[in-house]
Amino acid sequence: MSVHSTYLITLSLGIFLLGTGLGADAQNKTATSPAKPARPAAAKAAQLAHAVSVNGTIADAATGKPVAGIQLSYKDVTASITDSIGNFSLQVPNYNVSITATGEGYQVKEIALQGRKQVTASLYEDAYNSLYDVAYMPFGATPKS
Repeated sequence: MSVHSTYLITLSLGIFLLGTGLGADAQNKTATSPAKPARPAAAKAAQLAHAVSVNGTIADAATGKPVAGIQLSYKDVTASITDSIGNFSLQVPNYNVSITATGEGYQVKEIALQGRKQVTASLYEDAYNSLYDVAYMPFGATPKS
């Protein structure tokens, strides 16, 4: 097979296989494929093969009112978001792990389950955001009512 023929066959196959992640080497008469990526979904499924459910409520530490939109997660394997009244349900491998609660305007909190199936936790406002709001007002300015 000539170099020109090999080039044309490789080019044709390359165009044909474009976007598939596959390739061809006409000179060696082989097909190529990319290395298989790690399967994080399979790893996650294996980790939660015997998962248990944790339920709970997240509230604002200052007001005691439930907080909606807080994300709860276990090691980036599972996640849940609190509903409009602060309730959540999350799958974890067992009741002796820690889960993380994060939300806009609140400090991140690690919650150790310590064998509990039901969790109630309070989140504090993020001090940086509160400090910024206070420090932003110029000296001598009067807030508008």
